[in-house]
Amino acid sequence: MSFHFISSTQVPQVPKATPSAPPSLLVQTHRSEAFQTSDRQTALTYNFANVQICPPSASTSATIQPSLRGGLSHKPMSRPNQSDPQPLLQKDAGEDERLLERQPRAIALSLHENFQIQREGGGGSSLPQTVEELRSQLIAMGLQAAEVGSDGALTEALGWEGPLSFERIWRTLNALRGGGGRRGQAGRIVRAWNTHLDDLGIGDRWQSILHYVRNLERLAETSLGTNYLEAISERNMPTVRIAGARVGVHPRAVYFVAAAQVGMDERGTQPPVGEGHFIPTAGFYRVLRDIHAMAKQLGFEDGGRRRPRRPRTTGIERGQAIFNTLKSQLLHMLAVLQAQAEQRDIPGYGRNEHIEPGLQNYLLPKRSRLEGLPDPSDPDSAAAARQLLDILGALPGGEEIHHGFGSIDPHGTDHALGLAIDLHHGRNRGGTFQNFGIKAPYIPFIHYLIEYFGSREGLDPTLRPQSVHRLTPQDAQALARLLQNYGEAATEQLLAPAAQISPAEARQRQGDLRAYRLLQAQIQRELWRRAARLRRATAASAVRHYPADLQGQIGQALQQVRADNPAIPGLAPAHLVRILTQQITMMVRLYSAAQRAGITIQQAADARLTPQEQEILGANARDRSRLMRSLNGRERRHMQRLLRVQRSRQTAIAILQQIHTLPDPLLPLHIQAVATLLPATHAYQHAQREPLVRLVRTGGFRQWLRLVRERPIYDQSAVMVEALDDVRSHPSEGTHFYGGHHWTVASRTILETPQAYGDMVLQDMRRRSIEQLERILCNMAESAGGRRILFGEGDRAADAYFLETLQQRLAEESTTREEILERVRQRVVSPYEGVTGTSGQLLRELRDRGYFLDA
Repeated sequence: MSFHFISSTQVPQVPKATPSAPPSLLVQTHRSEAFQTSDRQTALTYNFANVQICPPSASTSATIQPSLRGGLSHKPMSRPNQSDPQPLLQKDAGEDERLLERQPRAIALSLHENFQIQREGGGGSSLPQTVEELRSQLIAMGLQAAEVGSDGALTEALGWEGPLSFERIWRTLNALRGGGGRRGQAGRIVRAWNTHLDDLGIGDRWQSILHYVRNLERLAETSLGTNYLEAISERNMPTVRIAGARVGVHPRAVYFVAAAQVGMDERGTQPPVGEGHFIPTAGFYRVLRDIHAMAKQLGFEDGGRRRPRRPRTTGIERGQAIFNTLKSQLLHMLAVLQAQAEQRDIPGYGRNEHIEPGLQNYLLPKRSRLEGLPDPSDPDSAAAARQLLDILGALPGGEEIHHGFGSIDPHGTDHALGLAIDLHHGRNRGGTFQNFGIKAPYIPFIHYLIEYFGSREGLDPTLRPQSVHRLTPQDAQALARLLQNYGEAATEQLLAPAAQISPAEARQRQGDLRAYRLLQAQIQRELWRRAARLRRATAASAVRHYPADLQGQIGQALQQVRADNPAIPGLAPAHLVRILTQQITMMVRLYSAAQRAGITIQQAADARLTPQEQEILGANARDRSRLMRSLNGRERRHMQRLLRVQRSRQTAIAILQQIHTLPDPLLPLHIQAVATLLPATHAYQHAQREPLVRLVRTGGFRQWLRLVRERPIYDQSAVMVEALDDVRSHPSEGTHFYGGHHWTVASRTILETPQAYGDMVLQDMRRRSIEQLERILCNMAESAGGRRILFGEGDRAADAYFLETLQQRLAEESTTREEILERVRQRVVSPYEGVTGTSGQLLRELRDRGYFLDA
C-alpha cells in the first residue's frame, strides 16, 4: 500500500466507490492536504496535531473520531475549503509520522507500511510558470487584485534562482498562509497584506507579497543560517518573559528585552534581584494562571495519563518557600487591583492604567480568605496549596480579560522576525480599538474634542496629535478619558441644528477663511526665519562667549518655535492669537537678555586686556600692522590669538543683535489676527464643522464611539512605556512603542551583520552601570534562550558576538566577562542544576520568573 498527497482543490473530484475502484480514504491535515489509500472502506476522522482522516464523499454527514485516550466520538465533518489550499511542510512529515505511531494500532500500522509525501508546487497547488498563472493563484489565495503587484514585479519573482529561488519562496508563502503556531492563523498573512498592517502591502517598500517573503528568507539565512520556517521554531527563536507576557523573539533581541524588563523593575516596584519583576496589571492574568498551575503541582501528585491527580500526603522539599512565593504574588495583585477599584495611584501603578474589571470582580471578593492562608512548613505545603486552589476556584475566562499580547507572526517584517512585540493591546469584545491607536479618519474629531473639551481633563486645547504614540502616556490616558466622558457631548454639539446662513454670508465666510489661511502661512514663514536666526546663535563658535543663562534661553526659545510652527495650520483663531502673544513676549525677553549679554561680553573682554593690547586691537588695519612689527615673535603670536578671539567675539555679538529686531516682525501679524478674530472664528468653525458632521453621522463612527466608552483607547502603564522607549536598540533615539501596543524591540539592521548587532548592543551597554548590566544578564539567564546565549547549551556554543561585545564594554570598566558571568551562573544557573523532582521543576519555574529561591 502506498500514499500520495493530493491538492485540496482536487478533493471534490475523487471518484465514488465502484466495483473496479474501491472507495478511497482521504487523510486530510489541518493544512488542507490529503492522501489516498485503497484498502479501507471505513471513514474515520482523526484530530490529532496535524492529521485528519476523512471520507471523500461530501454527502457524509458525520465521522467517527477516536481520541488519543481511547473511545469514539461523532463529529460533523466540514467540507475542505477549495479556495484556501494550504501546504504541508516537509519538516512536518516526520512529526506526522511520529504522531501516527501513537494512534490505534490498526491505523498506525496501515499508514506506516509505505509513508510517502509527494510535494508539488506550493503545498498541493502546481508551481506557477507564467505571470498569468501566478497572478491567478495569488488572487485565489485571497489577495485583492490591487495588492498582487505589477507584471514586472511578478516576472522578476518568477526569475528568481539560486538559494532564494522562486520555488522556495512560493512554498514558504503557502506554508505561512496555512498558518499554525508562529505562522499565525490560517490566512493571516494574506489578510494583513490586504489591509497594509505594519509595513505590508504594495507600495514603496514591497513590489509584491513574494518580495516580502523573500526578504524574510534572506534575513533568516543571514542571521540564523537556516530557512525562515525553521528559524521561527522555539529552538532558534526562544521564548522570554517581559511585563508578564511570554513571547518569542529573535536571539539577537533577547538582551534588549531583558534591558526593558530591568528598566521596568527600576521605575516600578524596584524588587531586588531574585525577588521577582515588575509586572503591569495587564500581565496579572498570566501570573494568575501560572500560580494556579504551580499550586496544582504542589498540592497533587500527577496520576499519569489514565489516572486522576491524587492529593499529596505530605509536602515537598522547599514547599514552604514555594507556597509563600505564590501567596505573596497573589497579595501583591490584590493590593494593586484594590487601588485600581478605588481609583488610587500607588507606586508603579496608576489608577487609569491597564484597567481589568474582570480580575477585580474575580480576586477582590477572595481577599480576606487569601490573606488568611497559613505560613506552612514543608510537610504542610501540599495541604496549603490545595486550600489555595479551593479559594481560587475556576479561573476567569479569557473573554473577561481586557488585554492580550503577541509576538512572532507574519503580519509585518519585525513581527515575523521576532523583533516586535504587541504588549497588552485590547482584546475580545470592543478590544479591537483599545491600545491600537486612532484611525486616521477620526483624527479631526480628536482635534475638535481636544479644542472644545480638552481642558476638562487637563489637556492643552492647542494639542493636535496625529497619533497616540506621539503623546506621553499621561496625555494619552487623558485623551482616553476625554473620549469616554465627553465624546458623546462633542458629537451632540456637532449635530445641534446650526443657524441657517444666506448664500452671501456663506461666500463671506469662505473669503474670511482664505484670509485666515493666508495669515497662518505668513506666520509660519516668519517663525521659520526666527528659527534660522536662533539656530545660527547656537553655533559652537558663538555659544562659548555667551553667559550660561543666555545659552539656556536661546535653546528654550528655539525649542518653542519648533514646537509652535507645525501646529499653526490646525489652530483656531483664538489659539493662534495666544501663540503669537507668547512668541512676542518670549522674544522681547530674549532680546533684553541678548543686549545685556553683548555689553557684558565686550566689557569682560576689555577688562582682561593691557593698554598695549587695547591699542593694537582698537587700531585700524594700517596702524595695527605697524604696531605688530614692533613686537617680538612671541608677543606677535599672542596678539594674533587675541585678534582671532576678538573676531569670534564680535561675530557672537553680531549674531545676538540679529536674534531679535524691534519692532517684532510678528507684531503686525498679531494685530491683524486680533482685528479679524471674530470673522475668522466664524469661518474656521464653519469649515471645521461640515466634514465632522458627515463623519459623526456614519455608523462606523457611532460604533467606534460606543466601544471607546466601554474600553479606553489607551491605558498603558507609564512605567512600561518609559522602560521600553529607554532601550537604545535603534540608530536613532525616541519612541519605538507605536500605536499604543507595538514595541519594535530593535532595529532590523542587527540581523544584517554581526557587527551591526554588536554595535547596537554596545550602544545600550554603555548607558548602563556595571550593576545594571549584571542585573540584565541575570534576567537573560532566567530564560533558556538567554542561558544559551551566555553559556551555550548541549551542542550549541554561546553567542560569540554577544560575548565579544560584553567583553569590550567590561574592559572599559577594568573588569572581565568571566567574572561577571561566573557571578550570574552562581546566582541563576548552578543552584538549579542538581535539583530534581517536582521541587526542582517548581524552583526552576519560579527562577524563570525572577524568583531565586535556591540562590
